[in-house]
Amino acid sequence: MAYQGKNSGIQLLRIFAMLIIIGFHFTDHGAVKVTDNLPTDLNFLFLAFFHLGGGIGNCLFVLITGYLLCDKTFKIRRLILLYSEILFYSVISYYIAVKRGHVEPNLLVAWFPITNIRYWFMSTYFLLVALFPFINMIISECTKKQHALLILLLFLVCSVFYTFKSAYFATPGSIECFIMLYLIGAFINKYRIDIPRRTNLILITFMALSMVASVVYFNVTKLRPDIGFYVWDMKKTPVVVISVLIFILFIKLRTKYENYVDYIASSVFAVYLIHIGDLWQYIFLKMFNDQIIYQSMFFPIWLIASVFVIFSLCIIIDKVRYYLLAVPVLYILRKVFKVSWI
Repeated sequence: MAYQGKNSGIQLLRIFAMLIIIGFHFTDHGAVKVTDNLPTDLNFLFLAFFHLGGGIGNCLFVLITGYLLCDKTFKIRRLILLYSEILFYSVISYYIAVKRGHVEPNLLVAWFPITNIRYWFMSTYFLLVALFPFINMIISECTKKQHALLILLLFLVCSVFYTFKSAYFATPGSIECFIMLYLIGAFINKYRIDIPRRTNLILITFMALSMVASVVYFNVTKLRPDIGFYVWDMKKTPVVVISVLIFILFIKLRTKYENYVDYIASSVFAVYLIHIGDLWQYIFLKMFNDQIIYQSMFFPIWLIASVFVIFSLCIIIDKVRYYLLAVPVLYILRKVFKVSWI
């Protein structure tokens, strides 16, 4: 990770967001995809529910960034550490995947992952981290009303129009959506926005059930070829709204296992880089092929367990990288080469 927060609720949210992103990738990259014209049974409902995690998880990470960085100054260290982590896993996964025959050789893509959009989210996220001091300058000059109006304008343009009118002022990587979410996270932090927990839980439950219900409706009626048109994209209005509600819920949470949570949360970006890089075919089509169990009544249990196994294995891999590579390299840079800003 490029940086760590002290709020255990935020750290728990990072873990939660990555878990639901892994769940989403099962439904999008697995052998059985939720868009495969499947019968509407219990297993389909689980797939549909897990598919919501992609857009929500992405939104949550950007909201966290806005919440944490809205009052911070720019440090090149953030970008360097973020880029070095992306580059490391891009190159390592590339060479392993090439050796196993999963991808065609392309050194340029592997060694320049940001500019080649090797990980679309990370490329846009990297740009956001580079831009955040300028966004903060705008925030600092805005009153609460101006800040809220700016969010509303971006929300209408980036989300509402896109969701209900299929009209969208798009840019590569959806940086405008990232900026909107950053501004929302900053607004919640700056003005201490809160929703009573009971009310929030009711709203989250209602929205989640409504989103799954819309998918089921289109899957049964076949009125739309894209059964998740209204709910499967981080720019969709229901996804943005439920993400904000979940975010507000988590930032108030506390745990007595704060040190353990921080330790795990510090590697969540690595989990993303490992499981959805060039090795995704091996992970989702070989190691965890859901086609062999999809018809079973135990599929939901298998799916949940598989998400946690992938998450745990990726955390272990990143800790090995950190202690065997990152720590020695940082020590040499600081002690031998006297690089104080790393």
